[in-house]
Amino acid sequence: MVALDIELPHGSKADLAKRLFAHIENKATDLADSTMRVDHREYLDPELAAREREAIFGRVPVVAVHGSEMPEPNDFMVTQLPNNEVLLVRQRDGAVKAFVNVCRHRGARLVPQDSGSRKMFTCGYHGWSYGPDGALRVVSGANTFGEVDRSCHGLVELPCEERHGLVWVIDSRGATMNLGEWLGRELDETLRAYELGEYLCYRVGTFDEPINWKVLVDGFLDSYHISDTHAKSVAPYFYSNTQVFDRIGRHGRAISPRRSIDAFLSEPPESVPIEKHVTIGYSFMPNMVLLRQPDHFQLLNFLPHPTDAQRCRMQIRLLIREPAETERQRVFWDKNWKILMDVLRDEDMTLNRDLQHALSSRDAESLVFGRNEVVNQWFHTWLAGALRDPQDFG
Repeated sequence: MVALDIELPHGSKADLAKRLFAHIENKATDLADSTMRVDHREYLDPELAAREREAIFGRVPVVAVHGSEMPEPNDFMVTQLPNNEVLLVRQRDGAVKAFVNVCRHRGARLVPQDSGSRKMFTCGYHGWSYGPDGALRVVSGANTFGEVDRSCHGLVELPCEERHGLVWVIDSRGATMNLGEWLGRELDETLRAYELGEYLCYRVGTFDEPINWKVLVDGFLDSYHISDTHAKSVAPYFYSNTQVFDRIGRHGRAISPRRSIDAFLSEPPESVPIEKHVTIGYSFMPNMVLLRQPDHFQLLNFLPHPTDAQRCRMQIRLLIREPAETERQRVFWDKNWKILMDVLRDEDMTLNRDLQHALSSRDAESLVFGRNEVVNQWFHTWLAGALRDPQDFG
């Protein structure tokens, strides 16, 4: 496999190599100014969870699916977001529209299937039918139903845009989508350079967990836990507690070295093929991490439960550049998927279920984030600011 190039608008690959080499030599990492405390009730409080769903998830774009999961006109997918169950439909012109998955007649769930292809969506309760564009096409028994303006009873539409191969949705009717502004020029250009729209979603894992969504985000933002949590899996291949971090507008980029970089520690930084020896985690506020591995991408989404502060849904997508058409290719990517499951599902999520359980103890104290957990501190600082002023997500 050819190693993916890396996009580093903040500096050259040589500068990155220098920063990583200095950390490795000094057994160091990028640091926050001080430690931070977070009240344990922030992972339990139902009122806070409701504010997050309204003030944040009801106002900012989040990724619902990868475009390759619904490639043809009339393809659809149903996905649960924090505020709404959403029906995504590929239109004839190639665009994707998002609708609340509720019939406008009596509020029945319109589409019970997770995915498929349809030219018409018919409610199983009374037979009202909608086109892929959400327009109400058929009112069954119209001669006895009474007067109804079909133009006013189409499916409720949510703001939606496909960009860089990712389908983004704002989970609130009437919100304004300005995705380019939300991403910022630098990150928008980085995603464009990675050509994620040319990738295919090889596999998706969806996990409904008894865990607050922020617990999982915390776990996937730090490199401090690698040597302990993942001692029997990936720890021998990665440096633990060694990371460089840069803010990119509202979002961020954390770069972690693999142990394979050791072969180049005595080489001039400008000669190091750095793209083969690092994992880059792009953190998209508020709930997504895109991991750039040397030969593929992994997309992680952490979605709050619609009603329960102590539950969430985690989705993992494995994105590859070429179709896995041969047995050898399928074996290769299945092995990568197994590693993901061993690490994320069996190790990280097992630990975080216990963590959530522990936080329910009445006399639990505040959590302490160290200076070395700089990405976590940045996440909680951003989140607190967004909740104080939902119009300022800077």
